[in-house]
This record gives sequence, C-alpha cells and structure tokens, in this order.
Amino acid sequence: MNDVEREPMLTVSDVADRMYVSERTVFRWIKSGHLKAFRTGRVLRISEADLERFLHMYRTGRRATNLRAH
Repeated sequence: MNDVEREPMLTVSDVADRMYVSERTVFRWIKSGHLKAFRTGRVLRISEADLERFLHMYRTGRRATNLRAH
C-alpha cells in the first residue's frame, strides 16, 4: 500500500462543505489546476494533503488572484 492509499480522501462535496463554497467552485479549482484531484471510478477524490497545500497557497496569497478569477 502506498502513501496515497493511506491518506484520508475527500470528495468534492466534502471539500465544498469545508470551504463553504459550492461544488461547482471546487470543480473549477480542479479544472484550473489549482486543486489536485484524481478519479477513482466515476468519483473525484482529493487528498487531505492536497487540500492543505491548496489552502496554504490561498492563505499566503500565492496564485490567489487566479483563484478568484475562476
């Protein structure tokens, strides 16, 4: 079992709830490449670590202007 399989995984809905945004916004972040996600079957999954990286970039202002544009 590799590290990705051991990490807690979130759905788009989980991320939307945590960020207080719509699922559509999360899909836009994924499509734009700001938030890393991968597909398991028909479901997109986001690792806790990738969400933390995204939040860090968002909080520190790195790429924040790009995030607001999407």
